[in-house]
Amino acid sequence: RYIANTIRYKLAGAQFRLGRTAEGEAMLRGVIAHARGTRDVYSLAAALADLGLSRAVQGSIDEGIEMLVEDVALLQGSRQPWPNHEMQAYGILGNLLFKAGRFEEARGPLEAAESTGRAHSPLTDGVLALTLSLRARVEYALGESDHARALTADALTLIGDARTWPAASTRHNAACIALDDGDLDAAERLTHEA
Repeated sequence: RYIANTIRYKLAGAQFRLGRTAEGEAMLRGVIAHARGTRDVYSLAAALADLGLSRAVQGSIDEGIEMLVEDVALLQGSRQPWPNHEMQAYGILGNLLFKAGRFEEARGPLEAAESTGRAHSPLTDGVLALTLSLRARVEYALGESDHARALTADALTLIGDARTWPAASTRHNAACIALDDGDLDAAERLTHEA
């Protein structure tokens, strides 16, 4: 009963990587419907996060936020600890709230993602670094520039010389902090490294 839904979820990811967003979203909606019908919290949590992010990238940030709020509530009500799903849901929710300019609201979800990531380090260090870099951008937007710089330094230390998508995104966020700080050389270097 779960195999077909797992395959549908994996195929949705392939559709997104091929640039076939509408097909990927349709598949995720199918995953969500099936997971709701079978009470499969594991699949539902993953698909809600992915679909919420996709909707936000397509310009429907509020719709994406609604899906991630549902996802976080689902995980909070679950008896199972799924740290990867928690980092995904909290991290994406914090990211979307940041993109919506809701900086104060973004703090809580990003702090929750950080806490989960630190508890499962070193397995989660790439995504933890990305989370720290997002927290840095939130703190900078809230006028906490010293705290933002410290979070950025921690994030860059965690990723080291890694060449993964979380490392690239972390360097991008660090470049934004450097640019906001007026450090054009660091911003340019980090951008090229990303």
